[in-house]
Amino acid sequence: MAKDLKSARIAVISELDEPTPGSFDDLDLADIEEEALNQHLPNIPTSVDDVPDLNPTLSEPTQTNPDIDCSLVHVSNLKNTLNFIEAIRNATLDNGNYPPHIIERLRDPPKCPVDLDQDPDLRLSLDQDPDLRLSLDLFLSTSRASEKTYHSTRAAFLRRHPEDKILSLDGIRRRVEQITRVISVVDDMCKNSCLAFTSPFSDYDQCPTCDEPRYDPILL
Repeated sequence: MAKDLKSARIAVISELDEPTPGSFDDLDLADIEEEALNQHLPNIPTSVDDVPDLNPTLSEPTQTNPDIDCSLVHVSNLKNTLNFIEAIRNATLDNGNYPPHIIERLRDPPKCPVDLDQDPDLRLSLDQDPDLRLSLDLFLSTSRASEKTYHSTRAAFLRRHPEDKILSLDGIRRRVEQITRVISVVDDMCKNSCLAFTSPFSDYDQCPTCDEPRYDPILL
């Protein structure tokens, strides 16, 4: 009896050691890797002909977004957004409200950096006009400070040397524009930083978000 039980136990263990059909034990490592790739990356091209064309020719028609008529939109935020998009799309130097001499400078910028010491014509001009040189040095030294710093420093120089003709901040800015042909684009902005008075808001006299006036009534 004990011998029969032992034989039956050995037979059961032998059956457990045999791989079941379809199990990983019945596959080699290469088959397992191929099966995993097929499951996770089913669209891998198998030949050069199966690789999609990532650089289509320019002759193929491309789909573009149709123009949207802003007059058909009645939601204010969406309408303002579309107006900004339209303004950016149609922006040019000619409709930027710049005077002709500014447009000429933008279209004919300097071909090299401006060097006060290396440019002979500019250096001669500064040597002949020490007040201009002093104004320029003062402007450059306070370029990272507030406008009040330039005004107060200029006033201190004039108290000591009232005969000097140090340019005002606006005056030296215009001279720097002439020298460098670089201009600053300045737009009015709400004092609470709600928005800039450009594009659909360019004609507004007060902020549509917080109702703050665009201009200081005291200065006006």
